[in-house]
Amino acid sequence: MAQTKKPFHEKYKKPFLVVLMIGVASALAYGLALGHKNRLFERLWFNIQAAIHAGEWEQHSLGLSDYRAVIEAKAVSGAEGLSSLTYNHDTGTLFTVSNSDDYIIELNLEGEIIRRIGLSGFFDPEALEYIGHNQYLIVEETPQKLSLIVIGADTVSISADQVETSLTIGMEPDNNKSFEGLAYDREHEVVYMAKERDPIGLYVIKGLVGREGTRPLALSISSDPASENRIFLKDLSALAYDGKRKHLLVLSHESKLLLELDSSGEPVSSMSLLKNHSGLEADFVQAEGVALGPDDALYLMGEPNLFYVFKKATK
Repeated sequence: MAQTKKPFHEKYKKPFLVVLMIGVASALAYGLALGHKNRLFERLWFNIQAAIHAGEWEQHSLGLSDYRAVIEAKAVSGAEGLSSLTYNHDTGTLFTVSNSDDYIIELNLEGEIIRRIGLSGFFDPEALEYIGHNQYLIVEETPQKLSLIVIGADTVSISADQVETSLTIGMEPDNNKSFEGLAYDREHEVVYMAKERDPIGLYVIKGLVGREGTRPLALSISSDPASENRIFLKDLSALAYDGKRKHLLVLSHESKLLLELDSSGEPVSSMSLLKNHSGLEADFVQAEGVALGPDDALYLMGEPNLFYVFKKATK
């Protein structure tokens, strides 16, 4: 008796289902790995918590989700490779550093150049932070060197040979994905320094500078892995410190997000840098600097040399 031949679709039904299941499993595994790598699950959980605790958190935070761009992508003419941004509360102006043309630039609060200060002997400067009394910290990324420099009203140039106080971290020599962001807590004389990525890192430096320009006796450098794990960002490109609330602002150009951390390192608010968010008409391409100015205005610098101002929207 002749055996009945199975229809084509029945003959290959089981192998097809096996291949389909393997494909679905592979896609799921890839999605989970990608989500873990980009910290998407932590970000989603934060968004849920932020929605639940919106009223409570807003009372004790900057409330970054309420900020809107009032100056967007204003070109800083006559400048190249600007990175970092810091607010000088004594002069009421902003300072930034060029990592390509070896100078520091002073800007007004509208992003217009006031003056240039030449740099000599500094290699790959990435961050600048004002700490008071005409003193600034400047970090060189590749050599991982942190230096204390002085910029007065008449300063026209600064040479690395004249620097009296400097610190070479040297944890990952020749790594160009190392230190990029600086922030300073004047009340506690603490310097925060961000490591860009692979992996991200947040370091706390005590004893490098002292009150009224005095030199402390003890120096310590530490990191907080627990706080770093709470930062659901792909990279860290800049920092700023909010002295009124004792909070730290963390900027990521890859995640296109500004994140606010409370004094225990917990995220409490965020500001998206994507198109149609935070009053932006286009994506913030590469955020490299953030500064908190008077009346809690936020100033951001993006490459290539684009200046932004965000202010809290009135309700």
